[in-house]
Amino acid sequence: MQIQREFSHQVRLTQGPSTLLEGSRALAGVLDWRRSSAVSSRVVLGGGTLENQTGLLEFQKRKAKDSIAWGLGVSQNRQQGLSVSSSPPPEKDAQNLTTSSAFLEWPVTSILQLDFLAMLSSLEQEDDLFGAQAKLARSSSRLQGGRFGVDLKISEQDSLRFNYQNLQSARENRNDPVPDPQGYLDKSWGERTKEDITWTHLGSGSSPIDFRFHADTVEELMSGQSQSGAFPTTTFDRYQLTRGVAAVGSTRKKNTQAGFRIDQFDSTPEQRDSVVGWQLQHRWLEGWMQSNFGIQPFVGVSEGHRFPTLFQRFSPFGSQDLKTQVLRAYEVGIEGTATVDWKMTAFRNDYSKMIDFDFVTNKFQNRGKVQTQGLEAEISMESNSDRWLVGLVYLSAKDLILEQRLLRRPHYSSSGFWMHRFSDQWSSTWSLRWMDSRPDSLGPSTTTVLPPSWQSDLNFQFHQQSLLVWNFYLKNLFNSNSEEVATYTVPPRSAFVSVEYSF
Repeated sequence: MQIQREFSHQVRLTQGPSTLLEGSRALAGVLDWRRSSAVSSRVVLGGGTLENQTGLLEFQKRKAKDSIAWGLGVSQNRQQGLSVSSSPPPEKDAQNLTTSSAFLEWPVTSILQLDFLAMLSSLEQEDDLFGAQAKLARSSSRLQGGRFGVDLKISEQDSLRFNYQNLQSARENRNDPVPDPQGYLDKSWGERTKEDITWTHLGSGSSPIDFRFHADTVEELMSGQSQSGAFPTTTFDRYQLTRGVAAVGSTRKKNTQAGFRIDQFDSTPEQRDSVVGWQLQHRWLEGWMQSNFGIQPFVGVSEGHRFPTLFQRFSPFGSQDLKTQVLRAYEVGIEGTATVDWKMTAFRNDYSKMIDFDFVTNKFQNRGKVQTQGLEAEISMESNSDRWLVGLVYLSAKDLILEQRLLRRPHYSSSGFWMHRFSDQWSSTWSLRWMDSRPDSLGPSTTTVLPPSWQSDLNFQFHQQSLLVWNFYLKNLFNSNSEEVATYTVPPRSAFVSVEYSF
């Protein structure tokens, strides 16, 4: 997943029934990258070296909280020496990513606000396939699009939000030039349009209940052509439409959230599907355990669905007969807030017709019944100068019909985070993550298990007065190679320096 850095100064994770407003495929959670809303103008300039060359320039202007804000940004990133650890011999890849974006926020009146966002991204990648055979595959892609949003404040309790988004993409893949018998050439074009509207009502009184109602429409188009070896060129045009409505209610006093979503998926007259997803989550904010020990139990249960994408159905790796995936999830846990904050969670997910990638056939497929279950533990503490967090995860993912473990899923993983403030000017952050996949009594041998890996980043930050901020990053200190899921690679070791000036 490529994360656009321009104007992204905050990351927010949303879990629970509120994710139904983003679509049923967001059942597990939603990551939201947000721009800085500080009342200031800023310029950011950065660059990186070693095996990861990076250049970055940002500009943001904001005079007052209720004034027009706008910004421009461009970044260029070239990564060399990317390796895929599970490929014998290891592949050596390189990629070049260029991204630019612009935004505008315009508070027209006290009750009406408009916002615009436009972006353009291009990616070029070279894959050194099969090592000694020196077969070179090249791919290039281009993504452009924008978003237009309207916020309307109807009253102190009611508001409306309308969004229109459009994304267009083009992609080309090739290796040894066709009509070489071993060569191939694929070209594809796509467009995705989403329109949604959300009404929010804030309750009042001693036991307020908040409501949000949401409706959206997503249209997707994909067309392309492909040629493999001396075979004739083939072309295709595909279209699918998804409509959805959702409602979410929450009580602030009891902290209970409940929501449901209805979606209709329409790809062809022969493949139409209407499904319902729902979620329920409750946290005990009152009671004996909370008042005496600072302990808060919580429980959640949900059922969601995921439609196959156009890529999963019609790409060279696709299967046209893919069915809708259904998930029922259970979660129970307990957390405490005292001198040390901690949380322990047990979870279980039951999938029906799970959409997964088969590494034998190199095609997407539906698995009949899959179960994932595990435990998560997290502990954190914060003082005047230090903040640290440690997390542990155990995960077991199995195909219940084939009686084998799903591949390329970390079996055990742990992560650590430590931030230390030396003074009002100097601070540092160090993060460490370890992943390991171990075989169990089911499934293939250890040749399919990814090797253990360590990933670590280090960051130093220096505040010079109140206007200038220096950042120095060291990424992937151990230069480790790992795949958390298919084709996911860890960027090589690199250094990055940036300076931010506010005025």
